[in-house]
Amino acid sequence: MRSRISATVGATALSLTLPMTLSLPAAHAAPSGTVTKKVAGKVTIDGYRLSGDDVKFRGKVKTKSRCLSGRTIKLRQVDDGVAVGKGRSNGKGKWTVTFDQEAADPGTFEATLTKKVVKTKRKRIVCKAATATYDA
Repeated sequence: MRSRISATVGATALSLTLPMTLSLPAAHAAPSGTVTKKVAGKVTIDGYRLSGDDVKFRGKVKTKSRCLSGRTIKLRQVDDGVAVGKGRSNGKGKWTVTFDQEAADPGTFEATLTKKVVKTKRKRIVCKAATATYDA
C-alpha cells in the first residue's frame, strides 16, 4: 500500500510542477521576430585603364555604411556575353576588377552588385542588388 500511495503522490506532484516548468522558458524567451530592412544601393563604373596586357575597371558602391564593404561586383562584357571577372568593395565602397585584355573585346560592360544580407541581433538588413553599364 505504501508504495502505491507514494507513487500516486509523486505522480500528482510531478503533474503539478511540469506545467510550471514548461511555461518558464516562454516567459524568459528572446523577443520574437527580427526586423527586416531593405537598403537600396547603386554601383558605378568610373572607367578603366590599360596596363600592359591587363585591363583594370574601377568603380564605387554607393549605399548605407552597413552595405558598403565586402560587396561582390561581377563584371561582364555584354555584347559577347563574357564574364571577365569579379571583385569586392572596400570599406569606402571602392572596387576594381582586373582581367587580361584577350578575355573580352571592347564594347559595353556591365557591373552587377550582388545582394548581401547582414544579420544583427534584432535586425536583418538586405542590401539590394544593382547594375551599371559602361561603353568602352
